[in-house]
Amino acid sequence: MQRHAAHIPLAGPRQHAPHSKHKKAGSHRAPNLLCRWERVSGFTLLELCIVLMITASLATIAYPRLESLILNTKATAHTNHLISLLQFGRLQALQHRIPVTICHLKEGTCQKPWQNQITIFTDYHPVGHLDATDRVLMVSSLPTPEVVIFWRSFRRKPYLRFLPFGGTNHQNGHFLICLKPDVNQGSRKVIVNHMGRTRVDRPRKRPERLGSKPKRIC
Repeated sequence: MQRHAAHIPLAGPRQHAPHSKHKKAGSHRAPNLLCRWERVSGFTLLELCIVLMITASLATIAYPRLESLILNTKATAHTNHLISLLQFGRLQALQHRIPVTICHLKEGTCQKPWQNQITIFTDYHPVGHLDATDRVLMVSSLPTPEVVIFWRSFRRKPYLRFLPFGGTNHQNGHFLICLKPDVNQGSRKVIVNHMGRTRVDRPRKRPERLGSKPKRIC
């Protein structure tokens, strides 16, 4: 029997399958696309500048309203504090049937304007002075030290005196609460009638005459 020899191909240049080229080309492109995607992620300088401009504009618009809100809150706190002191002094005069004085003491004498501390004490003669015959009922500090309180009454005294029946000694007038010296914004007015009762109002500027200097509230 004749045996057929196996067909052995001759050695020649090695040929690659066509699909291998596409596979290798695809494998080289994938990292390039990934790197390109990583480069474009994030914010650009233009976008960051636009965001900063919008934030600055909103802050500029909101700051005056925020400042006004803070001043109104401080004014309300000081107004309530003063009214509570006035009511306490009037109640002590009514309950104990004694004259009670409220003022800002400096070296034992009532002074104006009222600042830092307000003292409530029983006040006999001489009026407006804390001496050995008088007794201190309360010493209260103002919530903020820069606040100034002006007391403008009928008799122009630096103190407010409650008589034993709860009324004032012909001292109907008003308190002007100024959060800062020479600053009218946020100021409040507490009106006291001759019976010692209080009410709150906002100070108003009077119409100025022609050629006159502008009047300040605080």
